[in-house]
Amino acid sequence: MQVFFARHEEKYLLSAEQAHGLIRDLALVRENPGEYLVQSIYFDTDNWDVIRSSIEKPLYKEKLRLRCYDVPGSDPQIYLELKKKFNGVVYKQRELIPFLNPDHFILGTFLEQEDSHTSRELAYYLHKTGVQKKIFLSYTRAAFTFPGQGSVRITFDRDVYFRLHNLAFNGSAYGSAYGCPILSDDMRVMELKTAGGIPLGLARYLSEKQIFPVSFSKYGRCYSNYIFNGEINNPQEQISA
Repeated sequence: MQVFFARHEEKYLLSAEQAHGLIRDLALVRENPGEYLVQSIYFDTDNWDVIRSSIEKPLYKEKLRLRCYDVPGSDPQIYLELKKKFNGVVYKQRELIPFLNPDHFILGTFLEQEDSHTSRELAYYLHKTGVQKKIFLSYTRAAFTFPGQGSVRITFDRDVYFRLHNLAFNGSAYGSAYGCPILSDDMRVMELKTAGGIPLGLARYLSEKQIFPVSFSKYGRCYSNYIFNGEINNPQEQISA
């Protein structure tokens, strides 16, 4: 199954108290029965060319990742996803992957067999860049929609971890993610995702509470704060939360 969509995304860093207040005051509608685990494996070159280019904020950038959504009460959904950003608009192309821990070779073979526009573009990116699996990221997510406007999606991420070894998903073991934390326990990453404008009530609330968008990338934070600075200098080092 292939998926393509485009939308505007804004990110915010706020405290757990601010997040709870926003959910309560705006009566956000919970999208899933509870929180769920999001696991991602990002592809990059040996020299980290993809993320190094991304944090320079070019007009156009793209990243390839494997992503596993482990929603309580359902089977994990795993996608190979090419995320592009041009002039502030995010475009994503996804292909559903029917196996848990695919390596680079298996992915290439699978995409060739699919023979769709999305699979061909993903295969071309793999071939063109020569990227490999480089970093694992996980976090716990709560997802909501804005009342009366289901196309406006708001997510809150906590317990963000990364690791440079054991680049594999943890299956359905909810909460079993481990690695090096990149945010304090009290911090939340809020993402506002919409195909159009921000609802007036939400915009007013954010302004009144002085909650403003920030330029933030989980992958970028890992590279800038840990990998580039040499704090994590052994890819095989055991990192525990």
